[in-house]
Amino acid sequence: MKKIILILSCIFLAFQIQSAEIENSSQNFDSLLTFEKTKVEFDAFSLFFSGKILYHNKMYFHAIQCFEKYLSQNSDETYVPNSLFFIADSYKKLHLNFMTLTIFSELNDKFPTSKFGIWALKKIGDIYFSEEKYAKAKLSYSDFIYHNFDLSIKDSAFYQIERCNYHLGLYSYPSEIFTNFWKKFPHSKICPNLRFELGNYYFNIEKYSEANVEYENLIADFSELSWLDSVVYQLAESYFNKNDFVNTKKKLDYLLEKFPETQLRKKAYKLFLKSFSAEGDFLAAIDTLNSLIHLNFDEDKNEYYQQLADIYEKIGLHKELLDIYQIMLNNEEDEKAKKIIKEKIECIELNYFDNEDSLKILPENYKKLEKN
Repeated sequence: MKKIILILSCIFLAFQIQSAEIENSSQNFDSLLTFEKTKVEFDAFSLFFSGKILYHNKMYFHAIQCFEKYLSQNSDETYVPNSLFFIADSYKKLHLNFMTLTIFSELNDKFPTSKFGIWALKKIGDIYFSEEKYAKAKLSYSDFIYHNFDLSIKDSAFYQIERCNYHLGLYSYPSEIFTNFWKKFPHSKICPNLRFELGNYYFNIEKYSEANVEYENLIADFSELSWLDSVVYQLAESYFNKNDFVNTKKKLDYLLEKFPETQLRKKAYKLFLKSFSAEGDFLAAIDTLNSLIHLNFDEDKNEYYQQLADIYEKIGLHKELLDIYQIMLNNEEDEKAKKIIKEKIECIELNYFDNEDSLKILPENYKKLEKN
């Protein structure tokens, strides 16, 4: 009775896991829970699903043991391709490439027409690609494409082939990887990621105008992307690197308005600050720093106070400068840092404090604030 309850529990848990969760939800592998006329014994059946549960819980060594025990006890081939796939993928998760390649090759040799056997070709290509064996990787990807009819599965393999072509010297520029892929799969689900990758490629080689085109097109064509805030921020940073501070601030405003819950809020304020400082817009920079401080980024507060202090010193507000250093002193725990701040306070008090009206800006600094 206990054995039957255990078996039923394993089956129930297996139903909670996405069936054949191998690459992503778009693949339509045969369900691991398809029951046909089979000779699988209950003990072996229990081992198979125990292995699957262990695999999905990232207990890969234990999963391998269960699948291997299942294979040794079972004379029927119903779940053999599945088991070999999970064994190989477990080795892959453990970064044991030699064993991964060996098992995937065995799977494809024994079951070349099964979905698991065909998908093993893609996995073999991935291993060769990671080892920079691009000719072998391209051959495996090509075999995978030949045996597949589902375009939603083929596109990722075609993309990998284009990458192999670049590394094999068939293309002069990395951008050709993307453009050639888009000609074949203009509606592929991975196109947004690739366009972002291409934009980042241009950004990294400082071709900011080309990067902006890719980012702008991505924002216009894929407005529902969950990670579009990252694209908008990257676009703002690209404009900043072109010294186009007007467009930098416009994109940052759009980012904070369109994505109020974005995790990039802190980075956006910092980029605002850099833009204002680059333009000499000190009052706007002060407002931005105060906003950052009030956002409760405790670990960064003294960093922002120091930037405030630098601005106050530039425009001659030494009373406010003194107040900032006093706040920094109260926040600081490191004794060496405290000593430095105290020395700054003493220097300010000695040179400016008794002679300054804190509400007045020194005459030589008026010009710095005229445009504000």
